[in-house]
Amino acid sequence: MSSKKAPFGAMLFATLLAGSAPAIAQSSVTLYGVLDMGMTYFSNIAGSSAWRETSGVANPSRWGLTGKEDLGSGTNAVFRLEGGINLANGAFATSGQEFNRIATVGLQNVNYGTVSFGRQPDFMIRLLPVIVGPIYAYHPGDYDRIAGEFLSNTVSYESPRWAGIHLGALYSFGSSTAPASNTGRGLSFLIDYLGGPLTVIAAMTDLNGVNINPASIGLTRAFGEELAPTLATGINLDNLSTYAASVSYKIGPWLASAAYSRSYLRALSVTEMLQTGNFSLFYYVSPALIVSANYARSVGLNGRWNVGSATVDYFLSKRTDVYLSTAYQRVGSEGQHAALLFQTPSSSASQLAVRVGMTHRF
Repeated sequence: MSSKKAPFGAMLFATLLAGSAPAIAQSSVTLYGVLDMGMTYFSNIAGSSAWRETSGVANPSRWGLTGKEDLGSGTNAVFRLEGGINLANGAFATSGQEFNRIATVGLQNVNYGTVSFGRQPDFMIRLLPVIVGPIYAYHPGDYDRIAGEFLSNTVSYESPRWAGIHLGALYSFGSSTAPASNTGRGLSFLIDYLGGPLTVIAAMTDLNGVNINPASIGLTRAFGEELAPTLATGINLDNLSTYAASVSYKIGPWLASAAYSRSYLRALSVTEMLQTGNFSLFYYVSPALIVSANYARSVGLNGRWNVGSATVDYFLSKRTDVYLSTAYQRVGSEGQHAALLFQTPSSSASQLAVRVGMTHRF
């Protein structure tokens, strides 16, 4: 073998061209989905308790298609289409977007990795497994984007796993077509390590032109302004930069995870910071029964949040489980109201949600 190596790009394209040789290509398409539905009791929604039938709380309800075509020499053409759905009424999760979560096409090579184009989440979502419990217990406003936020007009690259290490990079050209995810450019990077019982993940995302709504998460003031006038429209950020890292370790039936995120939000010539520490614990009582708990503390944006959750999850089969979960939030800043993620704020400093649900995967 020559001591000189061809540039990575030349090697990749040579491999892809070689893959076009076979006269008959092998291809496959897979239909998949997750359906989550249940009843939730809220202790305080704008001053009153409420029962609600809700979808996508333990897992986002969604369906999708994945496919690949074998081009030879370890290279595949790949695609993925995935859309969120609301089981309560059968509607798309986002009006006007059938595949609001993922719509990508790309090339995948066993030695060089995967390049994808289209709509997809930034890499902050890769830390999602370290947070357990219902979506209500996730971090304020999902401003650190760990619960899963999606970008249009992207190109991404993900490496194979080398000695346990995996890398990713993503660029978004932005979008002005409603509903726009980011009107300016976006960047996201990932590095993770998987070795035996240990998993370590670090990710960052930097976006221009993102809209957030601090008034909807129980805050009264941010960026030096009163938030009441922005409740209907939110605030357009000049820039959002968020960074996070997590570590997970499994010992016997126990799995412990810890995560930390820090986000910088710039608007109206002011930069605010929001940081969250998160700890989760899983106990696998049996192959069919999992008990888990999660605690998160967030500080910033003139607010303080403490959120705890617990879940008992019983699997009736490999694809179907039933669960009981609870989430409780207590806030600590003057004038602040509790607001579990994606819920109408409480009229007080606390809010409780108790849910009974079922998830089916296909």
